[in-house]
Amino acid sequence: MPGSCRSALVLLACCALAACGKDAAVSSKPETDPALTSSLADPLMVDPDLSSQNRAAAAIAVGGPPEAALPLVERTPQAIEEARAEARQLVGGTLTSAPAPEDGDAAQVVGVTAAQIAALVPGVGPACAGKSEYGMGWSLSLPAPLTIYPKGHLREAAGTDRDGCRMRAISFLTSAEAGDVVDFYFTRLTGAGMSAKHRLAGGVHVLEGGKGSLAYAVHVRKLENGLSRVELVSNGG
Repeated sequence: MPGSCRSALVLLACCALAACGKDAAVSSKPETDPALTSSLADPLMVDPDLSSQNRAAAAIAVGGPPEAALPLVERTPQAIEEARAEARQLVGGTLTSAPAPEDGDAAQVVGVTAAQIAALVPGVGPACAGKSEYGMGWSLSLPAPLTIYPKGHLREAAGTDRDGCRMRAISFLTSAEAGDVVDFYFTRLTGAGMSAKHRLAGGVHVLEGGKGSLAYAVHVRKLENGLSRVELVSNGG
């Protein structure tokens, strides 16, 4: 075979081996979905009614992937009734209606996040709120009377146990009516011997109180999309 032909064949073989090596290197890397990885590692994005707000002044700034999707919340009458039935079961069968709300200052509650609410809860303040870290696991260590309403969908959670702080702040969505949610927490909190003051400010129901070293705040508001948004904050205990 002429030398020029042999050189051409050798060159083609080398190119083929290089291409195979490149393909092998690519295929050996684990396939990952950046959006899925990010949504599992970071807090869920807030709902659309907050997407335009400037949160630069928040006690804790939420990080998170802009592509993370909102959770799907069941809105069927059956799902809502099942949640009510489970709520009644959790309180022993009967919900106690919260007293008529007092008037509150809308400027303190409208448009605030769970992290901002935390800074206002007695004993927390900006110092403790600023030490918080985001992670869905914080929702698992809420005081028992403040566990998430049945079938609620967690949006974000933060907390800290550092430097004398013991704070939890979570936000979730539910298809339940705001009044049902308020009555559920009023029943559980007062049943646990805690005080519970009910205010209504700018369409937001607020339950506040505590017992001993534990202080809490519950904010419940109806969204334009028909869901109820709930922020729960506790400190101490």
